[in-house]
Amino acid sequence: MKIIPLLMLLSVTIISVQVNRPVIADTQNLKSATPGDNATSADSVCSLTISLAREKYSAGEDIVISTVLANTGSKTVIVPDSGSLRNFRMTVLEANPNKAVPRTRYGISCALPQGPHSMRETQLSPGYQLSQPINLSRCFDMSDEEVYIVTFSQYVGDASNAYHWVTSNTLRITIGQEDQAFYQPSLVPIMAKSPASP
Repeated sequence: MKIIPLLMLLSVTIISVQVNRPVIADTQNLKSATPGDNATSADSVCSLTISLAREKYSAGEDIVISTVLANTGSKTVIVPDSGSLRNFRMTVLEANPNKAVPRTRYGISCALPQGPHSMRETQLSPGYQLSQPINLSRCFDMSDEEVYIVTFSQYVGDASNAYHWVTSNTLRITIGQEDQAFYQPSLVPIMAKSPASP
């Protein structure tokens, strides 16, 4: 009598986690993109551009920066911690006397950890760009009426696990007083009350 061994079947449960990812877009003529200031070695294959809707804001107003990471090389790059602020190194300085602006509690919690690798990553193919808006005033205490100097860096890698910082252009943001609306008072005569009838 032959004994047939029983195979133990292991059931594996796959948990799917939905992640809010930044927008990936196909672009044209990306190879003409200009790398940011103080470029690192990764700028030869990627460029990071930051922009604002305007240069002047009122104290307490949301300051939303648009970031665009473009793959201008010939190979796919890896963006770790995609969709998270941990993938960015944000530098905000007061123009005078050129001192660092403190982070808010939220900004501290979003600081980049030492370990750059993440399960949540984006494969950015050549000729594509990755865009993500960031509310800068939520991350830094920019309540003072000052001129601020802003520079970003983003962490990218390749298939050989060689990671580099890509540095952006520099922005100047002016925080001023909130515009006070001026209302012209109007003079209206008080209507005399009619005498009470007997």
